[in-house]
Amino acid sequence: MKKFFSMILAALLTFAFLPLIASAGACITSSDFLKTRGKSLVNADDEEVILRGTNLGGWMLFEEWFTPVNTASGCAEAYDALIDRFGAEKARELLLTYMRNWITTADIANIARDGYNCVRIPMWYRVFQSDDNGTWYTDAAGNPDFSILDEIVEACHDNGIYAILDLHGVPGYQNNCDHSGKSNSQSFFNIGKTAEKYRQNMVEFWRVLAAHFAGDPTVAAYDILNEPLADAATKSLLLPRAWAFFDDVYKAIRSVDPDHIITIEATWRYTALPNPASYGWENVMYQLHLYDTSDSAFNSAIKESLSSYDVPCFVGEFYPKGKADFDFVLSMFNANSVSW
Repeated sequence: MKKFFSMILAALLTFAFLPLIASAGACITSSDFLKTRGKSLVNADDEEVILRGTNLGGWMLFEEWFTPVNTASGCAEAYDALIDRFGAEKARELLLTYMRNWITTADIANIARDGYNCVRIPMWYRVFQSDDNGTWYTDAAGNPDFSILDEIVEACHDNGIYAILDLHGVPGYQNNCDHSGKSNSQSFFNIGKTAEKYRQNMVEFWRVLAAHFAGDPTVAAYDILNEPLADAATKSLLLPRAWAFFDDVYKAIRSVDPDHIITIEATWRYTALPNPASYGWENVMYQLHLYDTSDSAFNSAIKESLSSYDVPCFVGEFYPKGKADFDFVLSMFNANSVSW
């Protein structure tokens, strides 16, 4: 799998890039701290920065096409099977052992060496919390234990690349896909006290995580929630609830961290997101995930994003399918100064 991962990195590098940040390959410093300026990202010296990176897929959260689990519908079922077999303490030990070997500091060094300046880190809440009630795993000092994440963020710092922290799976599952934690199980945005508690817990999750990374220039952005309501039959009815959740998270983050960019995902186009001005959101970046089947569809999505709200566009995931072509897609992203 890692050989395949390296091949993809090498293939992407055959395409022409726009200039990367000046500090790529050197340690991240305070001058590299990112913020938004209109539709652009700029560092503390007001120089434009364009992100070029990859996801650390399959690391904190199993996905069938990265890390096949034959009898599980997602990470939650697989992890519960480990708990049933070995007990909670041993299951966590196994998960952390897997994680410390699936992605290592050497991988981060290789990504930087190949010319990238960013990684997006999909996170599963159960790496940090033992249950759906917001119970943190703690370190020796009694604080929430982010050590597994700190190790990789520190490696990013040392290799001069940014980290985007992506909450990829939450209690109650934010969509019906296995990459939320469990397929066909979306209840995170439901009506009722249980779903409300899930959302409250994840608002608090972000408040604590943002306080932990406040002031760290290695973190490019906080990615609130991966692909909310993807494939949900009642998506249009639930969108206002999703937007309210985004606003709650935004306010929680801003209460402890006024500086970091917050990125909010459109599933699947900008029409799924509100005008940020209507909520008073500042220093935000909107995000697309593109798995379209034609070059024209990719081009249309980017043109729509560039003509919409006055925020940067970040393509957090993409894969040209059908008649869509990598050469065209990457060239189009680069020509429009779109981060990916």
